[in-house]
Amino acid sequence: MITDKMHNTYNEILAEIRKHPTCMMPAHKFHDRNTAEHIEAVTFDAREHVRHIGEIGVLTAMFHDLGKLETHNEGTFRKHDAASERIARENGLPEMACRVIGLHSWVYNIDQVSPKGVRKFVRRLTDGLDPQETVTLYLDLMEADAHGFSPAGYAQRMKDYGTFKEKVALAMTELGMEHSKRL
Repeated sequence: MITDKMHNTYNEILAEIRKHPTCMMPAHKFHDRNTAEHIEAVTFDAREHVRHIGEIGVLTAMFHDLGKLETHNEGTFRKHDAASERIARENGLPEMACRVIGLHSWVYNIDQVSPKGVRKFVRRLTDGLDPQETVTLYLDLMEADAHGFSPAGYAQRMKDYGTFKEKVALAMTELGMEHSKRL
């Protein structure tokens, strides 16, 4: 359930992000929005289109990049996912949402990750949680996040999404886990 505290934190951090010109997305062919616009686009997409998990998907989208305010440094946002996870925990988001937020940047360069690395990621993502629901939530965030990028960025993210799904399905099989319905 989205509480007043969660909603207020989201709005307050977005307002702060809008005040900081250093929180612009780096000039890159994959970015055509500033950070606040990106977060809003991802949240909108989660509300309107990605409904496999429901409200937890919206919460995950709302908080996934809020840590960028704390981590912006000359156009980079290194470790923003860890800062975003901390903010999510401080605001009482469910463990599954916090875990997905904390690992949401992991998917970059998925084509270069070994099968062993993917298995390690799946174990880290799902440890103590329902693997099907957690992977589905991760997929929902990936899909919504792709909509927050430029057309070129969207195309690349959806390519990564396909590769990620294939590699995670194989890793879940190797780990003896049932697949997410979305794999």
